[in-house]
Amino acid sequence: MLPLRPNLVDLNSYKKLLYKLQAIIGSSTIIVPGTNFGPLFGTSSGIPGNFLWLNPWTPLITQSTLEILLSKNINIVAVKSYIKHKIHKFFYELEALPLFNIYYKDSQFPYDCEYCNKPNKNVLTNNIVIDSNSFDESIAIQRCKEFPAILLINQQFARIIIDMHLSNIIIDEVVLN
Repeated sequence: MLPLRPNLVDLNSYKKLLYKLQAIIGSSTIIVPGTNFGPLFGTSSGIPGNFLWLNPWTPLITQSTLEILLSKNINIVAVKSYIKHKIHKFFYELEALPLFNIYYKDSQFPYDCEYCNKPNKNVLTNNIVIDSNSFDESIAIQRCKEFPAILLINQQFARIIIDMHLSNIIIDEVVLN
């Protein structure tokens, strides 16, 4: 693996890199300066539940949780991380692609930055409404294009979490419009 060499780039170089990345992961995905790609490395302590949160937008699961979800036909992609832990041999990061949009009455999403598309966080309320045209119920877990920290799971995934009493996750209903 090549060592990372973070450095400053001029705006034109950033735009070129952004264009190349968007060709791979889509132009509607928000890629802010400083975004990292690649496997997770680290050390973990304590007694983890079924779900672990590296941060609010990076869900991890244990190997046993992965096996439960796969046995229940939850269609997920989980990438093995390299996080050392005394009890669990492996943790897996759940892939949650940015696929759905927040619904806005005027259909115009206010952006702060014309280059990185950093969204204006003032447009969110406690009652999130999802644009039904952008939501695919067949996808178990997906992320919001405008706010990557917002994750959405489908009904099947939610039902398994509830029925199996999986820990360290809170499920809240959203509205489709």
